[in-house]
Amino acid sequence: MCTLKPAVLGTLLLLGLIVFQSPARSETLDRNAILEMLAASQFDALDRRLSEIDDQANAQVRPEADLTRAFNAFATSDPTVVTQLDRWVTERPNSGMALVARGANRFHLLQITRYAETFRAADENFARDLKVKERDAFVDAQKGLGIKEMNPVGFVWSLQLFIDWGQPEGVEKWYRIAINDLPASPAIHRAYLSSYTPWRQAGASWQDSLVRLKEITESFQKGFGRDPDFAWLAGYLDYVKGETYRLDGQPAEAVKNFDAALAASDDVEYRLGRARAYLALGDGKMAESDFTQILSTDPYFGPAVHGRALAKESLGRTTEALADLDQAVALDPLNPLYLTDRARMLRKLDRIPEARQDIDNALRFGGNDAWVQVWRGAIYESVDAKTSSEAFRQAVALAPADPVYLKRYADFLLRQEDCSAIGVTARYGEICQSGGNCGDQPYRLESAAAALKRKLSCAG
Repeated sequence: MCTLKPAVLGTLLLLGLIVFQSPARSETLDRNAILEMLAASQFDALDRRLSEIDDQANAQVRPEADLTRAFNAFATSDPTVVTQLDRWVTERPNSGMALVARGANRFHLLQITRYAETFRAADENFARDLKVKERDAFVDAQKGLGIKEMNPVGFVWSLQLFIDWGQPEGVEKWYRIAINDLPASPAIHRAYLSSYTPWRQAGASWQDSLVRLKEITESFQKGFGRDPDFAWLAGYLDYVKGETYRLDGQPAEAVKNFDAALAASDDVEYRLGRARAYLALGDGKMAESDFTQILSTDPYFGPAVHGRALAKESLGRTTEALADLDQAVALDPLNPLYLTDRARMLRKLDRIPEARQDIDNALRFGGNDAWVQVWRGAIYESVDAKTSSEAFRQAVALAPADPVYLKRYADFLLRQEDCSAIGVTARYGEICQSGGNCGDQPYRLESAAAALKRKLSCAG
């Protein structure tokens, strides 16, 4: 199957048998309430309320998921939220809640910058800027923990950054520090487990990765199996298998494993994975059902709103899909994935000026993603061939071995009757011959390129 990231090795801390009482739920502060307080600069009130949720979660009188959901409110690219978080930290520099909240926001901005596997920091200045932003997110999390050391959210972001950096020693170090302070935090243990998933390891087969992950999961189940906040453990291995198959382009096998995961534990992440696998299978109806069920418990969960839009689009309900994308963009206004998909749909509806605005806004965090650039090329083609050509060229530069982007660029150049199409078509054919799985498309493009060469007497 697939192996994608550096192997993460280390020694698991042994966990003793711990018996937990079921936590009692209390009123949760929802996303809108949190952001309204932030917008009104009610920083003292935010500090008190978030600290209260933190303390209650640590004392196990409320689910830790309530705390995670509260801080997820700050995971948005909304510029007004970014500005207010900076103000909160400036005015309350000793607020652990403010620092962790801004760290959560900064980490989210990093995530949406690198949302696709095709991401490549082709520009050196951009790559340096990205490293600075990663450091800033980490510093916020660490400063926040220095003030409020019992906040699992800060530990999770710290672990996640070391995982993304491919630094297993850092993962092990911060995991040990984290569980020393919060030994029963499901979020911390889950973040640690994620470092052993096959798509985060290279140099080891996916089977070997799953064997190691199984050992760790079983150890966790011995220690935390009776804690309702760890109910997700029962389905975790099946979820990882499902996600591995999904990422490897085997959605039917993925669905089978997600079914098993959900039978063991009805977890949002497992249902999200199955919904995406259904989309890949072309089963929009089942995908929509899963996405809708997720939103019934968390209406602000952007990935599910966006996913449901794609499911509705696959069912031919473009107007409804666009409404969902409007909601997704409202939650995360500069998310390049949401903006690009809304731009696609607006183009389909021949609303080109609006589509251009969305795709231009997507460049803020998605300029180094081939998916954004190829759709910018498609959207601009009818109004600005020069901008369109540059966008297609940039898409190919960002993903030079992906035949999808080469084909899009070649098609554009052929439509423009540009002799450059001959070279791009030849490169496309080479990639396809080396295993690109292109079907009969190379022959079609080669025939079109040969006709263009004869018509324009192109050299080469």
